Amino acid sequence: MFHLLAPALLALAPAPDITGVFEVDGAPADVRLVLHERAGGKIIGYVAGSPGIWITSGQLYGEAAMIHLHGEDGGSDEGWDGTLRLYPVGSHYKGVFYLDDDDEVLIITLTPSKEHFFEETWTWRDEESETFVDVRRLLDPGDNFLGGGFSGQSSCVFMACGGTIDTWDESSVSHTITTSSTGDCGQTGTLHGTFDSATNQLDGPWVSTDCNNNPSGGNFHGGKAGYTTCKHIRAMLLSLGAFADDFEAESLNAADVFHSAYLSDGTTRADWEAQFTAWYAAYDEIEVETTNIANLIYVVGSDVHPYLLDDPRLVWTVRASGLNVSTGVVETFWEREEPQLLGPELSYVGAEGGRLVFVGNGETQLLTIGLPILLSDVVYDTFGATTFGLHGGGHPDDGHGGIDWEYQAGAFVYAAEAGKIINITPNTGHPPLVQWDVLQEIRPGIHLQYGHIADPPTVNIGDDIATGDVIGSPSMMPGDSHYTIHYALRASNVDLCPIPFFNASAQSDWDIIWPQCHTSSEICEPFECNDREAEPPHTATWELEIAGTASGPDSIYVYRKDGTVYEPDYTFFDAAGAPYETGDIEWENSSSPTTLGLRFVDVATGAITFGACDIINDEMHLKLDPTAMPTDMSGAAIYRYEQ
Repeated sequence: MFHLLAPALLALAPAPDITGVFEVDGAPADVRLVLHERAGGKIIGYVAGSPGIWITSGQLYGEAAMIHLHGEDGGSDEGWDGTLRLYPVGSHYKGVFYLDDDDEVLIITLTPSKEHFFEETWTWRDEESETFVDVRRLLDPGDNFLGGGFSGQSSCVFMACGGTIDTWDESSVSHTITTSSTGDCGQTGTLHGTFDSATNQLDGPWVSTDCNNNPSGGNFHGGKAGYTTCKHIRAMLLSLGAFADDFEAESLNAADVFHSAYLSDGTTRADWEAQFTAWYAAYDEIEVETTNIANLIYVVGSDVHPYLLDDPRLVWTVRASGLNVSTGVVETFWEREEPQLLGPELSYVGAEGGRLVFVGNGETQLLTIGLPILLSDVVYDTFGATTFGLHGGGHPDDGHGGIDWEYQAGAFVYAAEAGKIINITPNTGHPPLVQWDVLQEIRPGIHLQYGHIADPPTVNIGDDIATGDVIGSPSMMPGDSHYTIHYALRASNVDLCPIPFFNASAQSDWDIIWPQCHTSSEICEPFECNDREAEPPHTATWELEIAGTASGPDSIYVYRKDGTVYEPDYTFFDAAGAPYETGDIEWENSSSPTTLGLRFVDVATGAITFGACDIINDEMHLKLDPTAMPTDMSGAAIYRYEQ
C-alpha cells in the first residue's frame, strides 16, 4: 500500500552528521526531514510537511543508518510500516525505502539543508460529508511555498485518502491550492478559498478527479492551528533526546524536560522527580523510546481558527521499559501517547534555560464537566439523549461526535463549565432555520460546543461565563416535534466522548437519564461511548441470557450495511446455532417512550413478530408477541451483546 503518503517518506534521511535538516532529491513530495542522534547511535526525527507519517525508531550502524517509519491516512485501518536504509556518499546520504510487506523499492538521495523553513498546520473540512483532512504547508522565510501534504482523518471522501500539495498560491485573501495523490487510483484536486480575517476561516469550492476521470467536489472550510520552524523542531528533538538519554542513565536530570513551574492536573515537577526516583529503584536496564513525533505547533498567531485554538503543543509518544528488579521480567512500565486529557500531560511546551520543555496545562485537578441540561428538563418522547459514536442520521460515515439532548419546551441551555466564549458561528444545516453553534474554552485547548442554539444566543464572543449561566435556548429542527442541542467535548479539535469526564453531579443525573434513552442505532451500537471510527457494516450479536415468558430466538444477529441504512437486517438462531428466520427490522411506536418498538418482518413469509425493546449498554430486554406490540416489559427475555 505504497500510495500518496509514501512520497513524504522519501523525506526521511540523514547525512555524514546525521543530526540536522535534510531535503529529498527525487521524491514526489517536497518535505523536510529533521533528525537527531541520541546516545548509542539511536535516531529520533520529525517529518515536516507530511501529516500521517512519522519516525518510529532509528539506529546508526557505523556510518550507515536504518530508520523505521509508520504512516496512516483516511484509507488505512492499521496503516503501514516501512524501512529506510541509508549510507553516506560524500556529503549526502543515498538509500532505499521499502514497505515491510511490499517488494517495491524507492531510491532516494538526502541532502543536508541550511535553509530555514516554517511548517504550518491546517485542518480542512468538507461541508457535505463533514469529514476532515489534516494539512501541512511548508514555507520559506519569504512566505514562498516549498511543499506540503494532506491526510484524511479516517475517511477518503474529501479530496482523497491523502496526498501531496503541489501548489498553494495566495493573492490577498484568495487561496488556490492544487493536490495530487497516487495509490490504486490516483487523484488530482483543486481548492479555491477566500480567507475571512474576521473569522480566520478559509471557505470555497473544491473539485477532485480520479484516475478514471470521475469527478467529485463540494465546498470546504479551512483553518490554521499555528506553525513551527525548523529551529524549534531541532530544539524539541534535542530536548527529547536528552530526556531519553538521562532517563536511561537513571539520572534525575531527566526531570529537566519539565519546566520549573510545571503544573498539570495537580502534578508538579517535584512529583515527576519523585516518580523517576521510584522507577529507578524498581527497574534496571531501562530503555526509553521517544517516538511518533508527529506534529509540533510552537507559534499560535492571531490568524488561528477559533476551533483550532490551543497553546503551543507536541504530538508524540513516550515508552519506557526495564528489568523489574523484583520479578526479573522485562516489562513496559510507562507509556503515553500525547495528547491525552487524563494527565499529567506531556504535550504543552514552552522554553526555559535555553531548551524546549513541557509546561503542563496549569490545572490543579483532573478535567471534569457538567451537563448543559437540568435533569427535570430532559424529555424522552423522541430519544432523550443520543450518545457518542453512533452512525446514522447526520453522521452516517464519521459517527456522532457528542451527545444530542432532547429538551422540554421553554427550557434553557446552561453552561456546563466556567470559561470564555471564543466563537459563535451560524449552523446552516437546517435551512431556513436560523441557529448557532457556540464554542466555549474551559481549559487551554479544551472546548465545549453547544450546537443548534436558537436565534439569538444569550452570550457573545469574549464573554467569561460561569457554570450554570444561560447559553441560550434549544432549537426545533424543521419537521421535528422536539427541541434539541448537540453537546460536544473537544480537545485540540478532536471530539471526545464526554461521559467519562462527567463530574459527580453530572454522573448522578446521567445514571438516571441513560436507562430511559432510546435510539434506532443502539441495536447495533448500544453503548454510551461507541467507536466513532468503526467501519461499516455495523453488526451486533445478541445472545440469550435469561429466557422470557414467550418463546424467542436463542441468538439474534443484526446487520446494518452502513450508517445510511435505517432498517437493518436480522437473523434468528435456535439453541443449536442454526438460523431459522431472516428479515428486516422496522420501527414502530411502543407503548412506552423509553423503549423501542420493533417489527421483525420475515423476508420469506412476510410474517411479523412485534417486539418491545429496552437496551442499556450490553444488555437488551426484549419482549416478543406475534399479534401486537407488547404494552409492557413484564416477562421480557434478557440478551447480552457480543461484538
